[in-house]
Amino acid sequence: TDPDIHYCHYLACYRDDEEESKVRVDEMLDSVETNGIDVKRIKLGPIDLASVNSLISETTHLPPSLCQSLANIAHNRTGGVILFVINFLKSLNEEGLLRFNFTSGRWEYDTLCIQTNEVGLVVANVVTDYLTQQMTRLGSKMQLTLKVSACFGYTIDAEILEIALSGLGVDIEELNYVVHRGYLQRLSPSRYRWAHDEVHQAAYDLISLGRRKSLHLLIGSRILVHTSGSPDDLDGAIFDIVRHMNIGAELIKSKERKLEVGNLNVIAGEKAMKSSSFHSAANYFLSAISLFGEDGEYTTLMNVYDLSLGPLFAIGDFSSLQIIIDKILSTAKSFEEKLNAYHYLIRVL
Repeated sequence: TDPDIHYCHYLACYRDDEEESKVRVDEMLDSVETNGIDVKRIKLGPIDLASVNSLISETTHLPPSLCQSLANIAHNRTGGVILFVINFLKSLNEEGLLRFNFTSGRWEYDTLCIQTNEVGLVVANVVTDYLTQQMTRLGSKMQLTLKVSACFGYTIDAEILEIALSGLGVDIEELNYVVHRGYLQRLSPSRYRWAHDEVHQAAYDLISLGRRKSLHLLIGSRILVHTSGSPDDLDGAIFDIVRHMNIGAELIKSKERKLEVGNLNVIAGEKAMKSSSFHSAANYFLSAISLFGEDGEYTTLMNVYDLSLGPLFAIGDFSSLQIIIDKILSTAKSFEEKLNAYHYLIRVL
C-alpha cells in the first residue's frame, strides 16, 4: 500500500521429503515463475565437516585445530544433520565425555573414550529413533510430560496443557525443564510449540501403541474434570476434550459414559458450525451418533441426526448424508421431524 515500495522479497521454506506438500509448493513456484517473477531455490541439507568443526569451535571457544578430532567423530555419527550434531554434543556433555575444566578454564574431551562410547551411533538417517532414544534416558516424570505434550499436536495451548499435566500429577517444573532442554518452545504466555516436528514425533513414539488410546482418553477426562464447573471454561476447552476422548472412544464401555462423551461431541459440533468449520462439525456429529448407538434415546438421536445434515451436505459427503436421511425417515414419528431430511434429499438429487 506504500507507493514508494516497488519491490518485495519473499522468503519461504518447506520440506521436500513430504511428497504431497512438495507437489503443491512446486506447482505454486512454477506458476510464479511463469509470470516472470524470479524464484531462487536454495536446497538446505547436512553441513560439511568444516562447518561442524566451526560449530564446535565456536561453542567450546577452542581453536578449530583442537576441535578437529571431535568434529570428525560428530560428522561421521550424525551425517552432518545439524539437529543431530547439537544433540550429539549435548549427549557427550551429559555422559561426562565433553566437560568444562574449571581448573584450566576450558572445555575438554577424550577422543578415545568418545570413539568407544555408543553415544550417537543410532543417529544414521532416522531422526525420530535417535531423539526417542535420548528421551528414554530422562526421568519418568519428564517422559510423562513429553508423552502428554505430544498428544496435543505441534502447537499447544499452554493453559490446557498445564491442566492436563497437573491432573496427572506432573509438576509445572517438569514442563519448564522440557522447555529448557529445547524439546518445547514457549512462543508466548499462552502457547507452546515443538522445536521440530521430528521432536514431536519422537515424543509421541515414547507411548506404546497399546497405550495411546487410553492416554488420550485419560487426558480428555482430566481436562473435563477441571473445566466442567464453568460453562466458559468448558467452552474454551471443548475441542481439546472431545478430540482426546474420541481417540479413545472405543475403550468407553458404560452407556452413561458414552452418552456423556456423545453430548460433548454435539456441543463441539454446534460450536464448529458457528465458525463454518463444516468438516470438523460433521466429524463431531458422526462421532456423537456412533457413541449414542442405534438404541439411544429417541429425542437425542433425532436431534443429532438433524444437526449432521447441514455439514455433511456442505462438505459433499453424500454417502454419509444418505445414511442419516434414511435413518431419519425410518425413525421419525412425525412428518415435521422428516421435513429437513426431505429438504436435503431433494438437494442431492
